[in-house]
Amino acid sequence: MVPMEPTTQIEIGVIHLDGATTSAPPSHLSDLKKALWKDELLHSWKEVLAEPEVAIEEISKKGGDTIPRVSFAEIKGGLSESQIKAIQNVGVVVVTGGVPEEAGCLI
Repeated sequence: MVPMEPTTQIEIGVIHLDGATTSAPPSHLSDLKKALWKDELLHSWKEVLAEPEVAIEEISKKGGDTIPRVSFAEIKGGLSESQIKAIQNVGVVVVTGGVPEEAGCLI
């Protein structure tokens, strides 16, 4: 880590949307940023960016079947391990049959 000298005054540069800069950021902040951005950090960031690609490809293949559907009766009777894992993986589930059709039409 880059050692920083104590300072009593902090100056932060402001960059406007039109590109004009009112003042440059202090050099010690630039040095600190360079020290933090090592190859390991860049490598892990590239891994994070690659994860959505896998999910996007899977969603493209499954289409509407990406989101699991279960009936209210199945929930009352207990879901299978595979159903639970599918719901946990996606983070959402469509539950059918929870409200009688007549009551659902009134909403």
